[in-house]
Amino acid sequence: MVLTARFLSLAVSAVLLSAIPFASVMAGDLPRPIADLQPATPEGVLKAGFQAIADRYIRPVSLLQFVGEGLQGLSRLDSDLAVIVTAGGLTLTYRGTAFHEYISPESDPGQWAVLVDRIVEDARTVSIRLSRASPAAVCRAIFDRALGSLDEHSRYYPAAAGNAVGVPNSGRSTPRGGDLSEPSFFDVDSSSGLRSVQSKFASSGVRGEIESGIALITISRFTNGTAGRVQELVGRAATMPGFRGLILDLRGNPGGPIDEAVLTAQRFLGSGVIVTTSGRTQDANRSFEGNSPVPKEEAPLVVLIDGQSASAAEVLAAALQDRGRAVLIGTTSFGKGTVQAVIPLPEEVTLTLTVARFYSPSGYPIDGLGVLPNVCTVAPSPGRSVFEAWRRVTVDDITTRQKLRLACPASSRAGANGDLAIARSLLNDSPGYARVLAEGRP
Repeated sequence: MVLTARFLSLAVSAVLLSAIPFASVMAGDLPRPIADLQPATPEGVLKAGFQAIADRYIRPVSLLQFVGEGLQGLSRLDSDLAVIVTAGGLTLTYRGTAFHEYISPESDPGQWAVLVDRIVEDARTVSIRLSRASPAAVCRAIFDRALGSLDEHSRYYPAAAGNAVGVPNSGRSTPRGGDLSEPSFFDVDSSSGLRSVQSKFASSGVRGEIESGIALITISRFTNGTAGRVQELVGRAATMPGFRGLILDLRGNPGGPIDEAVLTAQRFLGSGVIVTTSGRTQDANRSFEGNSPVPKEEAPLVVLIDGQSASAAEVLAAALQDRGRAVLIGTTSFGKGTVQAVIPLPEEVTLTLTVARFYSPSGYPIDGLGVLPNVCTVAPSPGRSVFEAWRRVTVDDITTRQKLRLACPASSRAGANGDLAIARSLLNDSPGYARVLAEGRP
């Protein structure tokens, strides 16, 4: 049956309820009178959220599938409720019995918000558990389920979670990583939720040492001040007697603010493209280029990466490799190369939505692919043909991307002395260093 008016749907719901076997409706399950019900959902939040997803998500989204998936989240509040997506719309069921059918309003986000409000209100006439849930709880259940179907980085934060800075983790297991350098973009961190790129960190995440003329600079994660600290250590190493090379250790680095990665790359590259982003909206399509006020460091450079090097760490590694500035040693990196935007909604609600992908200077998408090292420490090192295929593969060719990652499988190498020994040996072999460097260039 197709319902077009709310008063009609409520009248019919009373008839359908009587058709449910009496034994299946316990006394504690009886709904409150309709007059006692709260508003079903914050319709303004739904409309603004659906509009943002339709306009800005990294790929086009079917609102029928998205909303249908989201309404499955009502089962978190009452496991007897379910919503089935059909060719023409949605069907609401209670304890396995079809309760209402609804025609899809096609692609209008505002009409979808009205329909969701209607569906929730209808469901509350038979579900005492849902009728007792606050509109905010209902809204969160819908968005949590729907956003989770898109990707692991897009999330919903209710008003109680505060603003985007320091929002607690939603509980999903995700790689950590940073994104863009403006307040509207943030770092997804699986251990501590969101961190604004403007937040102050206690440490720059950088430490350095020099041995036998080779400086080792370890960046455990990117934070405010990382690039400045790297520049200081590089400058200090360059004045040391016998200085002949640098090692940047990015193993286990989960990312952080992208502007710090860009500034660090600029220290070694000077001018030119470091990373670009591409999405469906104009503000998601950007190019980050170096404009160094200081002379770039020319000493031979090796970068250590592994399967836990993610996001900002991958941006730095890809830029240095693509621009022919560094040899990469280790394993394929994690492949977290997406940009999330913080989108404020009514009722002090916040969405974090994936809106763009990072692309290396040579043009390959980092997300789902990662960065391939010149020297692989867990398998035979890739040849030039693998690098060429790596830079050719499209973002939609998931099968080929997965096969390419197997050329040097991602694995954790943090603290592996063998990788460091290979780096030192290569820096002491100028012809070998030059040969490996050339092989990985576009």
